[in-house]
Amino acid sequence: MLRKFLSPSVKSWKIFVVSILLFLAILMLIHQGYSLTWTGFGDFIAANGETVRGKTLWDWMQLFLIPIFLSVVVFFLNHSERMSEREALADRERKVAFQAYLDRMTDLLLKEKLRVSKKPEVRDVARIRSITVLEGLDTNQKRIVLLFFTEAGLITQKPIIDLSEANLNRVDLQRIDQPSWCQPESSQPEKI
Repeated sequence: MLRKFLSPSVKSWKIFVVSILLFLAILMLIHQGYSLTWTGFGDFIAANGETVRGKTLWDWMQLFLIPIFLSVVVFFLNHSERMSEREALADRERKVAFQAYLDRMTDLLLKEKLRVSKKPEVRDVARIRSITVLEGLDTNQKRIVLLFFTEAGLITQKPIIDLSEANLNRVDLQRIDQPSWCQPESSQPEKI
């Protein structure tokens, strides 16, 4: 999360530069104000003849510190809220894509008879759709897809859908009957 704040976009840089320039302009006005008696910043003599002390650094800190602190807090709260909204939107998109994928695969199984189809186009569509959708799913959804394939008989010793190019990193394959292409090389018997 800190890395995102350290590499701001161009728009953020523009806002930062404008803020710094505004801060420097205010400092220049304050400095100029101390040298002019009519501003009331520096020491001056009141109408009754008393000397009135000018504003100190502590006075300025009391004036600016709380608004600056509140603006920083609001900025970080807004940023975290936007990040949460983005994550929720991405999660909803993954769920919609996952459900559409399962619906389409069910259609291929039932209507196109994917398990017994001799048409290579049907198998290619299923393979390409599977590899593409697996890229965007989280590990739990990938596991559900593999479980679906196993129970549908699509990835057996002679797989109907070849998922050897699919990204299955960090997927928990426990309780799934693993075909030979899913098992690590060390567990496969050596060919003599």
